[in-house]
Amino acid sequence: MLHSNRIVEQASDTLDSLASEVAKILNVDSVGVDATLLELGIDSLSAVELTLACDRIYRGVDPDQLTLTKDTTLRDLHRQLVAI
Repeated sequence: MLHSNRIVEQASDTLDSLASEVAKILNVDSVGVDATLLELGIDSLSAVELTLACDRIYRGVDPDQLTLTKDTTLRDLHRQLVAI
């Protein structure tokens, strides 16, 4: 049980890291993990920066494996990245 709790904590930390990186990209204090990319104001340039941040946080992301739409939330993106 301790091992599964550690995995949950790591996943939560990783999602928090993703949100923090997106906030830096957008030059804001914080972002909600359930906000869509459209709501966050992610444009094509910031999407490239987001992909690079995902590669740093999740180690070795292949952008072709990601599905990013205007309705994708950071939580959705995190789930995709964990599944890769």
